Amino acid sequence: MANAADFGGISYGEPTHWDTYYTECRQKISKNHKFDWYCKLDKAMNGMWAFLETIPEEKRFNQRILILGCGSAEFSEDLYKLGYKNQTNIDISSICINQMQERYRGYEGMEHIVMDIRRMNSLSTNYYDLILDKGTLDCLFSSFNFYNDVPLALSEIFRVMRPGGMFMCMSHGGKEGRHGYFTGTSSATNYPPLKWTVDATILSTGLPDIMLYVCKKCSDREWTSIEKAKPPPQVSASEATSNMKDMPGMTRKKEDAGRIILRRIRDPSFPTLKDEIDELMREREKEVNRQRERNLL
Repeated sequence: MANAADFGGISYGEPTHWDTYYTECRQKISKNHKFDWYCKLDKAMNGMWAFLETIPEEKRFNQRILILGCGSAEFSEDLYKLGYKNQTNIDISSICINQMQERYRGYEGMEHIVMDIRRMNSLSTNYYDLILDKGTLDCLFSSFNFYNDVPLALSEIFRVMRPGGMFMCMSHGGKEGRHGYFTGTSSATNYPPLKWTVDATILSTGLPDIMLYVCKKCSDREWTSIEKAKPPPQVSASEATSNMKDMPGMTRKKEDAGRIILRRIRDPSFPTLKDEIDELMREREKEVNRQRERNLL
């Protein structure tokens, strides 16, 4: 599979880069090197808490938590100290995971596993209550094959999360570039939409901003209700008029239909497109009949 390294770039989605990074950090900085990408837990909690507080208090600290691309951050440790002890931390780098297993030996309930988020085959389906990411998907977006890598990762995240569970992703990617991947509506992929709701908010402003995306997995019944509640798709002028048959005296019909659509956009109280087009066609037919009658006289 081609990646950024093949074109002279850095392949942030592959283990070789991160094995080298964590080895150098251990050698040049400290074997206890700690680094939090983007932000620490206190800043992340500014956005996360609005969603965490929706979990009943008696269940909040029993959440089964999966942390993606844990790295050498203190994020997991700080969560543990707050009482969120049922953690699975994964990272693509075996060097990193070996270091974290050594560091957190004795932390009951916290485990560290070498794993690629695109292939989390050993993790159970519909299992985790809360999945957290701070920059891991952004790394995949830097890969040459991101249009396949990102949907694969999101599909796996969706699979291992239980219905009603939440995926919280902190990213430097703006809504215009990321939202379509979360919702499955991006034209860059052919993957089906995932059955979850997506909220996006700015967690922290800066250069660039830190966005918080929260995806809540729906049950089949919830998803059916959401789909039924969606407004019907907007009909474009070309779609609305493509099936109209040309007939004498109706050469301006498609132009008139286009004007009707524009009026509806500007004025929601304007009659429905179907009613207006039907009325327009009746008027045109009357005009054609009048012309025929005049020609017969």
